Amino acid sequence: MTARSLVLLLPLFASACFVDRIYDDIPLERVWGRAQSPSFAACVFATPQIYDAISEPTMLVAAGDGVVLALDPLSGAELWRVSMPAPDGEAPMIVASPVRVAERLVVAYHTVGAGEARTLDTEPLRHRVAVVDLANRRLDPAFAPLEIAIDKPVSGGETVSFAPARQLARGQLVSLPPRRGSAASLGTAYVSYGSHARTQPWHGWLLELDLDAWLASGTASAISGVLLTTPEADCDAVGADANTRCGGGFDGGAGPLVLPGSDDGRGDDARLLVAVSNGELDLARSRYANALLRLRRGVELSYACEPSLCAGSEATDPKERCLESCIDVHLPRLLPGQSPPRPPSVDCTGLSLLACLGRLDLAPAVTPVAIEARGRQAIVWPTPDGHVSLLGTDKLGTLYDRARVADDCGASGDACSDVSAGTIAAQPALSTLEGWPLVVVSTFMPDKTHAAGLSALVVVERDDGSLGFTTLWRSADVEASLLAAAGSTTAPLRFRQRPTRAVIGTARDASVAWIVDIGAAESGRGNLLAMRLRDGRIVVEQPLGQGAGVASAAPLVQDETVTVSSCVDGKGHLERYRVTLP
Repeated sequence: MTARSLVLLLPLFASACFVDRIYDDIPLERVWGRAQSPSFAACVFATPQIYDAISEPTMLVAAGDGVVLALDPLSGAELWRVSMPAPDGEAPMIVASPVRVAERLVVAYHTVGAGEARTLDTEPLRHRVAVVDLANRRLDPAFAPLEIAIDKPVSGGETVSFAPARQLARGQLVSLPPRRGSAASLGTAYVSYGSHARTQPWHGWLLELDLDAWLASGTASAISGVLLTTPEADCDAVGADANTRCGGGFDGGAGPLVLPGSDDGRGDDARLLVAVSNGELDLARSRYANALLRLRRGVELSYACEPSLCAGSEATDPKERCLESCIDVHLPRLLPGQSPPRPPSVDCTGLSLLACLGRLDLAPAVTPVAIEARGRQAIVWPTPDGHVSLLGTDKLGTLYDRARVADDCGASGDACSDVSAGTIAAQPALSTLEGWPLVVVSTFMPDKTHAAGLSALVVVERDDGSLGFTTLWRSADVEASLLAAAGSTTAPLRFRQRPTRAVIGTARDASVAWIVDIGAAESGRGNLLAMRLRDGRIVVEQPLGQGAGVASAAPLVQDETVTVSSCVDGKGHLERYRVTLP
């Protein structure tokens, strides 16, 4: 099927939703009864994962109280647990999703005072990384816990020190295998840090951990690479209202995107893509706030942008020629004919897109996805301002398309309740439609006026040979049209808070996107939704048994079974559902 044929058929795919009931209402049943559903001493911020152990599959859960647990997926019963070590008078806390490397689990965590609540508001005392031996169900004695203590030299002979109280590891840990032909067996793991409670000064820190060196020589050899996104020792002021000279954190829950390259991650062309959050941009000083970076092993940035085109004032407010020159950096920009933003909540009159984004101070940055369209590779990167960009891979400065999927937050008489949250915070989900990439982007809206939800974009090849987006559906439009056809003039305002990541799965053999709408119901409980990929129709709507849901913990989808995290009064819960047979 040609791209032109696909574009002509898109309205037919979407219009299929108007010939049936408003909602299909596929029912779910609990896999674990209420009495069986696991509960934890603190919220579960990390996404659960399945570990195919030799004896039986188990579900690994990294709980907020600093414990890694293995559960029986069928019964929810606890099989074993391992607590992260902490000094006397301190208690461990896990937020970021760990990464499994063979039979080991690499866990980033921090500590708080032993009597303090283990919530995201409690100030960290120290940050650590530990390794769990999954086969023997214990902390791996070959890996002494690594305490993060870094002094990074920057320009002017100054030093930036890692400040535990100002940083937090939120993003999924990722790994790369060792280079082919090397004597190493484990490879490298990557831990990213952003802001804790957005109190200045903070920075973006990305650490590469050489697991083989750690194993052989101890913690002194564990850190093999450090990226500091805002290398400024003087942040001018301290506090929540401080300026944005520093910042540039890694705050997205999905963490870095691994681009394995031509040899499944074992070659020299393996790369990481990392999205940098709010802060101050200055290319001349290597301050990369609001940017997308492509990194080599060692978390090194090979070639940013052409210095001769990005000097002077263009270092802090780059123009088109500078932005187009970037090889391993992408900074948001407009397509010809697109207008600069004019958000109702912030005065951006006369400002460029980048200058306005700096004033909006949006967070967090969003992890991209890599796509392949009939042999051509590209990057899809949503940004918190409600847009999605389609980028080239040879040069990240190449911009194929930029589509808007969310309105600006706020309206007359309806102020945006959280301007800096933006309207996109989660990595997209990826599927295909007739062989073309289908990208599902989740949006949210902290006002009471504008609609939000999922948007399905198809990447197609245009007549001129370039790649571009075509919108298949927007879930809010689909639901509103169905309700209007049924005589209703009011559609529910869904997605007022950051939702979870959407995850592709099935419901009665139909391809769907699973997502939790946080705190959606009048009771404050979250809603587990499944939206059909071919038309955007809601086919599952399951209120959670308790709690609003946890935005950082994506649904764990296995076949037609879904596990979700929730939290009530600081206590974590897991709920597990499966699609019923027709």
